[in-house]
Amino acid sequence: MLELQDINSHYGLSHVIQGISLSLQPGEVLGVFGRNGVGKTTLLKNVAGWVSPSSGKIRLNGVDIGGHAPDAINRAGIAIVPEDRRIFPGLSVQENLELGLLGLQGAKPLSLLDPVLTTFRAWPNGLAMLPRLYQVVNNKCWQWRGSWLPTLASC
Repeated sequence: MLELQDINSHYGLSHVIQGISLSLQPGEVLGVFGRNGVGKTTLLKNVAGWVSPSSGKIRLNGVDIGGHAPDAINRAGIAIVPEDRRIFPGLSVQENLELGLLGLQGAKPLSLLDPVLTTFRAWPNGLAMLPRLYQVVNNKCWQWRGSWLPTLASC
């Protein structure tokens, strides 16, 4: 479970996040809506460790993760896909996946696609997308369009 308790976050003197509290059970989905500049991305950056909250608690399965390093939070199971997706368009899908696995601790997957397949299987229509993934794994990422880019970035 992910819990945020009275989260406040500042950029200098600007109080961007003001007293946000919420909890999400495994499998729940939360939409965060609002106009530009109201703190949607800052809220996600707080959860992912990219920005430390000024005050409040962020817990994942009862463990306080607020203020921890982003890589530690990522290894605990939290990741965000930035709007710019942060993939390398000149590299193939396979090469982008290999780069993503460089920081992986412990045993490496037998296949680079194993973590991706796990991700796809968890999605409602993910299995229907798998044949297409095998077809494009050697394509350069600049050739991808639409929902495939955030799909790659999330893996």
